[in-house]
Amino acid sequence: MSNWAIRSAKGDTDWRTGLSLIVGHDLFSGTHREWDHLLESFQTNQLDRPQLLLAESQMPGSQKNCMGSLFFLMQADGSASLTPPLTALSGVEGETLAQELIRTAMQIAEKNGCTFAQSLLEPDDTRSHQRLDAAGLPRIGGLLMMQRPRGSGPISIPAERIPKEAAELRLVPLGEQHNAPEIVRLLEQTYEESQDFPELVARKDGFAGLATHRLQGCFDPNHWYCLMHRETRCGLALLSWHAEREEWELVYLGLRKEFRGQGWARYSIGQLLSNDELAEAGMFLGVDRRNLAAIRLYKSLGFFVTGEHVVHFCRLSDQAD
Repeated sequence: MSNWAIRSAKGDTDWRTGLSLIVGHDLFSGTHREWDHLLESFQTNQLDRPQLLLAESQMPGSQKNCMGSLFFLMQADGSASLTPPLTALSGVEGETLAQELIRTAMQIAEKNGCTFAQSLLEPDDTRSHQRLDAAGLPRIGGLLMMQRPRGSGPISIPAERIPKEAAELRLVPLGEQHNAPEIVRLLEQTYEESQDFPELVARKDGFAGLATHRLQGCFDPNHWYCLMHRETRCGLALLSWHAEREEWELVYLGLRKEFRGQGWARYSIGQLLSNDELAEAGMFLGVDRRNLAAIRLYKSLGFFVTGEHVVHFCRLSDQAD
């Protein structure tokens, strides 16, 4: 029998107690930016279904002190995004409690309609990686963050790299068609034999994928584009504006497998960055570190690596197996 009980936080005191453990200092006294920002996020609906788990001591005669906590979000795309658990215990007890917090969060998420769980961690956070792995939320790869600096200007693609089909290629804004069945199917086709987190895309359908992409930055379907060759839909290039960074994100770039290797991805980015507004504002993206061809492409277009996260991912239905 464990020496703790895990429950969801309720009310201001619970939240301050759990978050004090997470941020590493007392949130009951003074003004703390972390707490104020979190409250503001709740009040403006910037966070979708936030959850905080508390583990309280159940030892006979002891006070119900907070022994551990875990924060996670249940989002509109059916995902549960977990932060690493924090515990006040050490040794085997601390690891057992951490894994129980993770499993409890995933159980709650599944009961509330989430279909998968994920977490992004720094590469050197060894303890958190081990805890997530042991609790059934395994790492699947590294996410390189890349950026094209503000003020880089429009891209000029050398003549020899312009596809011979360029005159018949065009990027068409999706607008109101951003969730149409044919666009859902097109996204699924771009997932086929993808080198960008194949473990993840193989477990997502097109509806879930589009829902995830809409959560990034300020969604505007007029900055989501379909790459057309004559009347054939060949791929997608999805952009989103991040007001807090004053930069664009290349949320997704994918081609159907029969149209890869012909320079069409380069052409698509070149067309996007021929727009002065887009080119001057700067742009960032994330890419699977194993996708060497894509990384070479982005570097050749002026992007450079700014950091890396390790991705943990699982389908919640797998936890019952």
